[in-house]
Amino acid sequence: MNQNNVVRVDARLEVGAQTDKIEVTAEAAALQTDRADVHAELSNQILQNIPQPNRTWESILTLVPGTTPPNGQLSGGTNNPSKSMQFSFNGQGLTAAAVRIEGVSAMNPWVVNYTTFVPSVEAIENVNIVTNAADSEQALAGGASVNVRLKSGSNSFHGSAFEYNVINKFEANNFFTNQVPGGQKPAHLVDNNPGVSAGGHIIRNKLFYFGSYEGDYYNAAASGILSLPNATMLSGDESGSSRPIYDPNTGTPDGKGRTVFPTNRVPVNRFDPVVKKLLPIFQRLRSQTCPSLTITSIRGRSTISTRWTPSSTTSPLIN
Repeated sequence: MNQNNVVRVDARLEVGAQTDKIEVTAEAAALQTDRADVHAELSNQILQNIPQPNRTWESILTLVPGTTPPNGQLSGGTNNPSKSMQFSFNGQGLTAAAVRIEGVSAMNPWVVNYTTFVPSVEAIENVNIVTNAADSEQALAGGASVNVRLKSGSNSFHGSAFEYNVINKFEANNFFTNQVPGGQKPAHLVDNNPGVSAGGHIIRNKLFYFGSYEGDYYNAAASGILSLPNATMLSGDESGSSRPIYDPNTGTPDGKGRTVFPTNRVPVNRFDPVVKKLLPIFQRLRSQTCPSLTITSIRGRSTISTRWTPSSTTSPLIN
């Protein structure tokens, strides 16, 4: 039995002989008569088997009728607790939905269109989304009411381990990199997404445990086309340009009466001290084959995101 559902069992017992034959049949109800709400469910099988770009239950909400595609802080990789996504249903605003994890509100009190915690899909048992005509128990929701239920332990041990890897050797080049004469390899990219989960019992039928861990180790470089000045331009010589270079210390504040630098050359003693410190950097970045066009990769951008989702379940029989 899943959360936010009503199951009715009509039992009828009659005295019968040993020769009686009992047949049990089940048929899907054509109409939901126990609840008036409209809801959908994302099971653990859907969360783990449906392809998704960022391994988060929030991105799969696109499958629920009436939703707008989730978006927000996350642009790729593992959805860690600090990078929730925002979504809405049936034309409601982004702040109308309410998310609960194990019955506890997970909405960010300062930025209410995001959640404070996003469990790993390996740790989720079921996600129930009420999109219309919610019961009174679904309070604090002006739009959709989302309930996330985590996995728990059992008498038998169960777990999982996984590793997702993305590297630049298998990535397609972008349009701008292909414009470089001679070609350019895709920018450096290494994205490792490992994780484990395990659950079982400490005391059979009484005390259980379950925990999960997922990490995203992302290291990438940025590529782009840069238009850089050549050595002549860096020396202040703009005589090759048809545009006049005016002396900013001349003329009126409204730009009238300005004087052009002689032969379009800016004297070195007029260079700003900050510019003088930047000139050596530009000289190192200049390409030897194409002085005014170069591509460079800036390495060192890395992100490490980890999530730890522990949970425990106790039985009423525990002493």
